[in-house]
Formats: sequence, structure tokens, C-alpha cells
Amino acid sequence: MKGALVLALWAALACGPAAADIDESAYQAGDAVKDQAARGRLLRQLEQEAEAERRREREQAEAERRIEAERQAREAARPLSERLAEHHCTACHTAENYATKGHTWLGWRLVVARMVWLNDAAIPFDDRGLIADHLAQAHPASPDDALWEFAYTLSGGLALLGLPWAALLLLGQGRRKYRR
Repeated sequence: MKGALVLALWAALACGPAAADIDESAYQAGDAVKDQAARGRLLRQLEQEAEAERRREREQAEAERRIEAERQAREAARPLSERLAEHHCTACHTAENYATKGHTWLGWRLVVARMVWLNDAAIPFDDRGLIADHLAQAHPASPDDALWEFAYTLSGGLALLGLPWAALLLLGQGRRKYRR
């Protein structure tokens, strides 16, 4: 630290006084406006340029408002179910994720229910049916896929119907063990 300080002090003393990079003419007014008429013309020109800039800004703001109003009008013209599906589904994933899928009306309802119950999607109850209807119309299942989906759904439903009986049987078995 001490060596660096000594080196800096020596460098400052060795260089001598600093020379200015500009001469006295740089401090002169030069092209400055000296008479009142020229000053008035310059002020009017500056005011005209400022007014033209404000006008351009107003026109640009108006064009942006017009574009936004047109966008909102196009958005409002789209069906509610389409807007709801886009809003809720794309909150978690891209539209390509569900655009490539095809389900029946029931299949899309089950997909929406799965998103709500298993993935905690914040889809209001009233919107779920509208979203499923839109997806069923926009992305229907092929006939083969519809058949498999129906069979899968039916088998799952039958399994759920058998679940309470199985639970009752197991509970009944457990009660018999403890009664003995």
C-alpha cells in the first residue's frame, strides 16, 4: 500500500502541470444569436419544432388507441368459450399442448376436472363446461380414439361403482376379526 502511494506521488510530480486541450477561442460566443430579430426567429422555429413534435406524439397516441380498440373489438367478437379456454388453459401451458389432443365431450370434461382437482387449476365452476364444450368442438377425437375413450371411461366408472362394495367387504372382514 505504501509503495503504491509513493509511486502515485512520484508520477504526479514527474508529469508537471496539466495542459488544457482547448484554446481561448472555444470560450467565445461564435455563432451565438446577438440581435433580437434573429433571436425571435430562432425562438419561433424552436416553438414550431416543439409543436410539430407534440402533434406527432398525439397522432401516435391516437393511432395506438385506435389499434388497441380494434384489438379489443376483435377479442370481444370471439366466442366466450374460446376466450375462457385460452385464458385458463394457457395460464399453465401453451395452446399447442391441447391443440394436438383430441377428446370427446366427456373426455374434455374429465381433462378439465383433472386440471382442477389434481393440478389445482383455478377454473371457476361455471367456466368448466364452457371450456370443455369449446375444446370438444375445436379438438374432437377421431372415431377410433372416441371408442377407446368411451371404453376407458366406462371401465373406470364400473371400477368406481365396485369400489364401495370392496370397501364394505374389507371393513366387514376387519370387524369380524376384532369381534372374535
